[in-house]
Amino acid sequence: YVGYLNNDPRLLRKRVLEVSKPKLTPPTRPQKVYPPATFPLAPLMSELYQDTLDVLLEEPERLHTVDAGEMREDID
Repeated sequence: YVGYLNNDPRLLRKRVLEVSKPKLTPPTRPQKVYPPATFPLAPLMSELYQDTLDVLLEEPERLHTVDAGEMREDID
């Protein structure tokens, strides 16, 4: 569990997790999206509470790639 997306969208999580959440099945894949050619600028991001942190800013090591971290293959 890394975190959740809020409406900004940002990847957020609580600083302290009290109970582990059960695994959920992922939703079905959406149909193909056709975005408009032009669109307005995104709004500014909202402020965060003290008990919430932005994962990309404060804990980027939680989002390591497949070839880094514990999933890395041994050289031998």
